[in-house]
Amino acid sequence: MLTFPSSTLQRPMSPQDMAILVDRCLDDNRTSPLLMLSTPQGSGQPTIDAEALAKATESLMDVAIIDDDELICYAGELFRDRNQPDLTPYNGAARLFPATVGSSHPENRGTLRGTQLYYTDTVRHRRRLADAILDALPVTPGARRADAIIDAVCRPRNDDTHPLTSFQRRIHTVIRTLEETDSLADLLLSTDRHLPVVVISHTARQRPAFVDIDLLTDLLHDIAPIVEITSRKATETLCDRLCKPAWLYGEAGRVYPTGTEWNSPDAKMRLFLPNAHVSRMLLTNMMASEALLRHADTLRNGSADRTGRHA
Repeated sequence: MLTFPSSTLQRPMSPQDMAILVDRCLDDNRTSPLLMLSTPQGSGQPTIDAEALAKATESLMDVAIIDDDELICYAGELFRDRNQPDLTPYNGAARLFPATVGSSHPENRGTLRGTQLYYTDTVRHRRRLADAILDALPVTPGARRADAIIDAVCRPRNDDTHPLTSFQRRIHTVIRTLEETDSLADLLLSTDRHLPVVVISHTARQRPAFVDIDLLTDLLHDIAPIVEITSRKATETLCDRLCKPAWLYGEAGRVYPTGTEWNSPDAKMRLFLPNAHVSRMLLTNMMASEALLRHADTLRNGSADRTGRHA
């Protein structure tokens, strides 16, 4: 029989278990988020590593997986019987139920408005699910634990490669903690950095970022790491490490070139801001173009240095 809250992966095996899980999802007194996973039809295996995710979120979030097609259908009946047909589970999808009590997001308290469905066979939905889980946790996890959560959600089950280190992932890096902010500042100020870095401040989490971060990540793969800062405190900490022309705050973005000449009181850096007269897609393309230009500058400077040494 299922038990909640639980520090281990929960797997309903009977209609009775399924009823317990559905009641837990709809519980107005639930103090922790709950993730309900379902497997693709006929497979019995989830598209994300549910065991690793349950371990990484131990004591912070309940994780349940439905790996039986008949039970998935039965869960839909239970939600409909409870007048919640919109919460019906789907094969190969995940539904995140935020905490209904004590949530850091007031709009989710005592309601199911914060509930979202993610199709885990798509890279973009897995990325969004990882971000949503980190936002929904009752406390901010440390960098190592956050990395484990992201890896469990975003790395395909058939991928046997080792997790990549920060700022080397194909997904963009999300900065939440002061420790992560210091690591970002160290990266930006490093004289050994050979790629520009795109940094986007997105602290108004109730709406999408002013540029398409996923598209930037795809466009600039191997050209520029993409970093998203989601905490106002983190942006303030980053500004403490940089000269004023390089500051970033609110909803804004910058492309940080290689070298350190940009970190000067007299430097001029382009700042990208939301604009009611400029579309989100155009702003995304403008940031991508800026990153490509800065990357080309680095290649030209490197070529000139090599030519000078051999002259």
